[in-house]
Amino acid sequence: MQSKVLIHIIKEIETIESTTQVEEFITDLFVYTKQKDNDVFYRKDEDKMYAINKIAKNITPISLDQRQQQADQFKKLFSQIDVQHKTEENNRSISIDGKGNIVTISGEVKISKFPDLEHTANLGAYKLLSKSSLVDIDMENNEITNYADININVQGKRIKNKTVIKNIEVLTTDINRYDYLLNYSVN
Repeated sequence: MQSKVLIHIIKEIETIESTTQVEEFITDLFVYTKQKDNDVFYRKDEDKMYAINKIAKNITPISLDQRQQQADQFKKLFSQIDVQHKTEENNRSISIDGKGNIVTISGEVKISKFPDLEHTANLGAYKLLSKSSLVDIDMENNEITNYADININVQGKRIKNKTVIKNIEVLTTDINRYDYLLNYSVN
């Protein structure tokens, strides 16, 4: 198998503690995410997420079950979560506002159309990861979240997660540069 497209995305993720740069390489076969000491790999044909060990040249399945259970338990703390959608020509914005006895959530998400994503593995990776998110946001196969700022307050403790796309480009040379990951053995 060889990739037919390669899209490179640079994101910045900001929390209260730190700001981290993340790179994603999206093909029609997989999504490869490079983040500091934590590289992950989503295979579209298997609909699974893996941790990458480049030294051993293998991948280890990542179970999202525990993360999903934690999200489900956390959702129970909210008496309501309101999600408001606003659609414009090539983008959408979503505002989130939720309240519970000991917790609140607020945020804004901006989604844009990026037609080159249409035949990639990006939507599959998004759907798999969104199973364990607090708010379910439907995405089309040609859309991308280019901005998300979510703030959660639990008994006075603030949790912040802000993600911004800094750059996105379709690469036209050496588009198979990460296809070797498809041949890594499963640990």
